[in-house]
Amino acid sequence: MRYRPHRHASDVPAVLKTPLGEIGVVVINVSRSGLRVRGPRMVPKNTPIKLNLRGEVMTGRIVWTNAQSAGVALEADLTARQMAMLRRLCVSPGRPVRRPSWAQTAGLQEMR
Repeated sequence: MRYRPHRHASDVPAVLKTPLGEIGVVVINVSRSGLRVRGPRMVPKNTPIKLNLRGEVMTGRIVWTNAQSAGVALEADLTARQMAMLRRLCVSPGRPVRRPSWAQTAGLQEMR
């Protein structure tokens, strides 16, 4: 079985810059080596991107895509400072992480 880095839930707006233009997206989850974004449209697999996330610019490549979300492999792993910043943005005190609407309609609950 292949190791998969832990993913942290997120709900942070960002701008995805591609050769085809800019797309406003929301970062759904983040790991040290990549992230998942959701937006109104996505670009094809293997497209190089730059992601502007609260002033932090990260470069990477789209590794999978569907109509409204995509996986991004980052060229460089996130630093400890970047991960700490994203964790504070993702889950700050008094602000619960929003579950996707499909989870609510399916009756899914977070395991504790």
